Amino acid sequence: MAQRAISSLEINNGVCHTEIKITKEGPKIVELNPRIGAEHIPDMGFLALGVNLYEAAVNIALGIKPDLTKKITKSASIKFLTAEPGIVSSISGINEACKISGVWDISIQAHKGDSITPLFSNTQRLGHVLVVGENPTIAEKRTRQAKELIKITTENPQP
Repeated sequence: MAQRAISSLEINNGVCHTEIKITKEGPKIVELNPRIGAEHIPDMGFLALGVNLYEAAVNIALGIKPDLTKKITKSASIKFLTAEPGIVSSISGINEACKISGVWDISIQAHKGDSITPLFSNTQRLGHVLVVGENPTIAEKRTRQAKELIKITTENPQP
């Protein structure tokens, strides 16, 4: 489905980010853009398959055939961090989360004293946990465990 859509737009020489949503009526394309994916999608591809999408994009731009050969077979999982609206009073659990096998990256953009508003956009996420595992079940379990350890505690702002 994605390849047919990309071909129909005549995107023949570059990277393309495609998102497909599974609906009751079957798969539906919800986004198709000639760009590298965001939200750490290239990192997940590298962790799971050993394919460097950034390098591939540069090589395509330089007229060099990219190496898209799968070098490993693993799974990657990401979970995003959020918090209740209010003022951040504490952030904990990062060191413990880092000790979970397969944790590749933990990033937190919130700091003590920050004002957190209700979440309306992915740009308001407070961070992420990115994990690699031998298969999807293991990667998902490790990501969930790491995310559950990280606590971004807020207190209601004073009126």
